[in-house]
Amino acid sequence: MQVTTTPENFKKTFKPYLVRWSIAYGILMAFVSVLPFFLHYMNVHAYGPLTFGLNFVSLIAIGVNVGGLIAVGYNVAGVIAIGYNAIGIIAIGCNAVGVVSIGGLAGGVTTIGWQVFGIFALGYTESSRGKYLCAPHCRDPKAIAFFSRWLPKLKAAAS
Repeated sequence: MQVTTTPENFKKTFKPYLVRWSIAYGILMAFVSVLPFFLHYMNVHAYGPLTFGLNFVSLIAIGVNVGGLIAVGYNVAGVIAIGYNAIGIIAIGCNAVGVVSIGGLAGGVTTIGWQVFGIFALGYTESSRGKYLCAPHCRDPKAIAFFSRWLPKLKAAAS
């Protein structure tokens, strides 16, 4: 027997995923906020393969206004970018833009978050937009098939 799904049922199933991601992200950002002060004071002219500081580019960069292969902090850009404002191929943050982006306000090709804009989009709010969108108000079959690989409970709630 097929269970009829409603937007409330979809939100109830998807919200635990978002809450877990938000808690993990909050812990990571708290760690990144405090880490430079314990290891080394914030340098304005930091250099080297692993740097902590302000306004710099490095291989692995942790700080404010940073860029690199792996960039973590506030206002970051990199191949893998994790931060409040993140731009990268893989971007995780409050405002994330990338090929794969996860965050509060996420944009890109594949996006997951509270409010998303992308080609394959999995969003929580009604203001989410995407070509293949899985959200409370719109459940595209291609988006459901795409995202149910990683979120198996979502398939039953979004069908």
